[in-house]
Amino acid sequence: MRIFPILLLLPFLHAGCSSDQRMTDEQFVAFLVAMSQATNQYADAPVQLREAHERLFREYGVTPEMLQATIAHYQEHPEKWVPILEQIGEALKRSEKKKRGDKQINETGHGRTRIAR
Repeated sequence: MRIFPILLLLPFLHAGCSSDQRMTDEQFVAFLVAMSQATNQYADAPVQLREAHERLFREYGVTPEMLQATIAHYQEHPEKWVPILEQIGEALKRSEKKKRGDKQINETGHGRTRIAR
């Protein structure tokens, strides 16, 4: 779980924020999870990393100002960081577990069939 590189950038992004453009908690968590995953995937490829981050801003409908306003909100309310970080950690663990499961299925050629009810 490597969310820390992104978290290190957060304090530098908060200047000049408007609170009315803040992201929802759910949007913030999903966005940071996606950014963290992109950072891990393209850690050694700065051009692709920048492109991935730009794509995520577009996909999530987030502007730099929205991100800055959201960060400013959490800096003003540090007690709210804990649940956000816990949600990010849980989402990254689920993603990693799913990725490992998919990899095992691909390696063995076997998997469980789920029946929809």
